[in-house]
Amino acid sequence: MNETRIVIDEAAVIDGATAQANIVFGVIGGMIGQHARESMKQHQSQSVRNHHGQTTMAWIGTTPDGQPPKVRTGGIVNNIQSAQLETGEVIVGPIALPSHHTDCLARLEYGKHPFMQPSLESVVPKLPQVWAESVTS
Repeated sequence: MNETRIVIDEAAVIDGATAQANIVFGVIGGMIGQHARESMKQHQSQSVRNHHGQTTMAWIGTTPDGQPPKVRTGGIVNNIQSAQLETGEVIVGPIALPSHHTDCLARLEYGKHPFMQPSLESVVPKLPQVWAESVTS
């Protein structure tokens, strides 16, 4: 009788699973960042004359409470990135802005115009499929 033995290298399996998990975490971070960037629409402006008769630009309307902020300069949108730490954790958000913008970002996110938390929440239902597609034999 022929006997087949399978030897499993536990360390190799764990290393492979960890590497695959890191890839998936990067994909998820990218999905969250993309949703956040796409959720912020360009703020509309129009030319108006000021009280000195000079033409200037004025922003039209306001962003409704609970909606992501409107984009004026693109500073926030252009700096939304994801970064993976050596620990495997993924950080997603406007991470390359000067420190003096931190208060502004906190007022937006935790005030009336969140943009990162809704992006995370929109990706959560897609996580089982992302993980399932990452598993290979």
